[in-house]
Amino acid sequence: MGSVFIPGAELDDPIHGGDRSIFVNKRPPKGTRKFAVGTIIVKRMEKPEGQIFAMVKRGGGFNPDGAVDWEWFRIVDVNGAIGIAWRGMGPPDGESYGGAAGGVCNGCHFAGKDDDWVRYPGLVP
Repeated sequence: MGSVFIPGAELDDPIHGGDRSIFVNKRPPKGTRKFAVGTIIVKRMEKPEGQIFAMVKRGGGFNPDGAVDWEWFRIVDVNGAIGIAWRGMGPPDGESYGGAAGGVCNGCHFAGKDDDWVRYPGLVP
C-alpha cells in the first residue's frame, strides 16, 4: 500500500484542513484518472483525535446520485481490534465526518469528479 502525507495547508476547509496521512492500495495506471474497482483509500486525520476514514471503489453503479461507485467508511480501534463504525454513502444520522455532521462525503467529493471523485493531490497521476 502506497502512502502520501498531506499537510493541512494544502486543503483549507474544516474537514480536510488538518494534517493527514493517506494510504492507497493501488493508484490508477499512468495516463488515466480512473481508479480500479477494489481500490481502497484510507485517510488518518491527526485531528480530531486521529480519526480514520476510508473510501472503497465498489463499482456496479453504487452511490448513483453522488460519487458514483464509491462507498465511505469510518474505521475505529476498539481495544486493539479494527472495526467499522459506519459505512455507506455518508455518515448516518447522529454521526459525523471529521467533525462535520451530515452527508458531506458526496458533496465534497463532487468537486473531484474529474479525478474519479478523489480530491487528494498526489493520488491521481
